[in-house]
Amino acid sequence: MKLTQHQIRNLIALGVLLVLACVVGWWVGIFDAKGSDEDQIRRLTENARTEFNDHDWEDALQYCWVEPNTRERRQQWIKSIPNQANAINLDSILPTVPLSVPVGANEYVIEVSIIAHGQVAFFSGGRINVPKGTIFYVRKNGLWLIDLERSAPTFGVPVPRP
Repeated sequence: MKLTQHQIRNLIALGVLLVLACVVGWWVGIFDAKGSDEDQIRRLTENARTEFNDHDWEDALQYCWVEPNTRERRQQWIKSIPNQANAINLDSILPTVPLSVPVGANEYVIEVSIIAHGQVAFFSGGRINVPKGTIFYVRKNGLWLIDLERSAPTFGVPVPRP
């Protein structure tokens, strides 16, 4: 069976589409094994975003590492959060490059873009310009956590004084 020029072009286009679909799937983590470091970091980031949007700062801090890791230090962070933060919802936290955690790593750093919007009258519906920042992840007792002390300043958030 001889293929026509049109059939050959269609097969090439199909091949290109399949390659693009695989690249996009790899980028968003579809091929990550459940429980892999990349999967844990994605779930950690999504859970922290959800708690941020609930404006339950104590619950949000359960996904973060602070130094020293004490209840008093966590309370300092909660007290340092301005009231305006209650008017912000994070739509997404997008890595600027694919996640790729080296085997055995206890720290991981990635630059992210954040898309956010306001939820009260003076912010309502408007997009909020959030600068790109860097999230530092640390593994503590086998779990990945966001290193708040190092990550916050990259988004212009001051670290509260101990």
